[in-house]
Parts: sequence; structure tokens; C-alpha cells
Amino acid sequence: MRLLPAPRVLFDTRGTHSAKGLAFERSEGFFRYDDDDFTMKKVNQEEIEGTSPEGTKGVQFRQLLAGNVMAPNFYMRLFDVAPGGNTPSHTHVWEHEVYVVKGNGKIVLGDSDEPLSEGDAVFVAPNERHQFVNDGHSVLRMICVIPKPAED
Repeated sequence: MRLLPAPRVLFDTRGTHSAKGLAFERSEGFFRYDDDDFTMKKVNQEEIEGTSPEGTKGVQFRQLLAGNVMAPNFYMRLFDVAPGGNTPSHTHVWEHEVYVVKGNGKIVLGDSDEPLSEGDAVFVAPNERHQFVNDGHSVLRMICVIPKPAED
């Protein structure tokens, strides 16, 4: 049995939980994973096929750490937005955290926008309308972390 730090807000603090056949129990701030094969996983972005999600323009999207590594709590995604490209203006019920790895752009929040540049980190609250736009001259690369979707 392995001990891994537990998130404080995603799970009920009592009882046993499971994720795709992986059983774990929260105890004293840690999840106890019952699968001895549950270990560190490593992927390279080049191993993950990129897609262009519906409603995007000039976006290459890769789910780096998700169902491919049986991530039990969070998914890490990589977005490459070409100059002049953007994600759709949208909302969803989950939060996400975004880190700008390189490039420049902006995040549009309702009627206002905020410039983004390398090294910036952004918290987008649940149900907050947002859009990422590359108004720079080179690729805008962002890492986006979200809670694991309920359907996965």
C-alpha cells in the first residue's frame, strides 16, 4: 500500500473511493492506494496525439496526464495556440488553473481582458466565461490543470 498526498476539496473525507479499478481510502490527509502497481507515470508531449477541439482556431490540444495514466484526481493538458488563434468563449462547472509556458496573449473574461505572458498563472473559477486568445507573434503555450471529469 502506498501513501500519496490527498486533495482537500475533491473528495469526501470519509470512506473508500475508486477510479477505474483503483481503490483508495483517505486517511490523515493521504490517500491509501490499494494497487501496488500504481506508480509514477511519465509521458512526453510528442507521444500524445494533438487535436483541434471544436470551436477553437489554431489550437493544438494534448491531454498529457489523464485517463492515459489513470490520474485519479486531476488532468493536465497542454495547449499550443498559434498567432491569431483562440479557444472558444465558454463556461463550465469546474475550475481550472493555467500556466503560461511561453508566448503572449490574453484571457478574455466577460467584457474585459487581461494580458498574459510567459510565467503568468491564472485561476479560472467555475462558471466564469473565458477565452484564451493569442494576440502575439509566436505560439502561446499553456498548461491547464482541471479536476478529473466525473464521466472518466
